Amino acid sequence: MKKRTILPVTAALIISAVSCGQSAQQKTAAEQPESLEISEESQNSGYLKIVGDSVEIPSFEIALKLSEKAEEKLKADTESVVVIAYFSGKAIADIPEKYADMADYGFNFLTCKIELTDERVARFEHIKFSKELYDLLADKDITLLINVVSGRKSSEYNILDCETLENSMSNVMGKRFTLNGTLIEIDN
Repeated sequence: MKKRTILPVTAALIISAVSCGQSAQQKTAAEQPESLEISEESQNSGYLKIVGDSVEIPSFEIALKLSEKAEEKLKADTESVVVIAYFSGKAIADIPEKYADMADYGFNFLTCKIELTDERVARFEHIKFSKELYDLLADKDITLLINVVSGRKSSEYNILDCETLENSMSNVMGKRFTLNGTLIEIDN
C-alpha cells in the first residue's frame, strides 16, 4: 500500500536548513524539468492565487531517482523518504517585531514535508500561507529549496545523499524536477 503524508509546518521554528547528506559538495538537480498541466484558472490568475486571507502556491512535483543500493536499504529497513520544501523570500525593511525571528537567516515563512514509502514522486499542491506573510515579502517571487532525507524510522541518522533544488517558484510552478540520490556510505 502506498503511503503519502503531507505535513505543513510553520517555519518560525526553522532556524537552520536540514542538510541532505553529509558530502562536502552541494549537488543540484541536473535534469531539465518536465512541464505539468496547470489548470486554466491558475494560468490566468498569475503566479500566486490570492484567496481571501490566504495565498496558494502553484503545484509542482519532485521525482526521486535513487541508486539501487539506496532502494534496497530503504526496503530492507522499511524506511521512508521525506521530501522537504522550504519557502522563503526577502522581507521588507520594516518587518513587524513578531516576525523578526523569521527574518534572521532569510525570511523562511513556510515548510512542507511529504513522506513517501513506496512512491518516488512528491506532488506539492494546495499549499497555502497567510496573506499577512505574503505582504511582508519585498520580492513576491518566492524562493524554494528542496531537501530529501530518509525518514529516520530505522536509524536516527539520515542515510541518503541527495541532490537539492533551489529556484524561484516562478521557474518551478507546474513542473516536475528529478533529483538523484545515493546511499551514504559510513565507515565503521
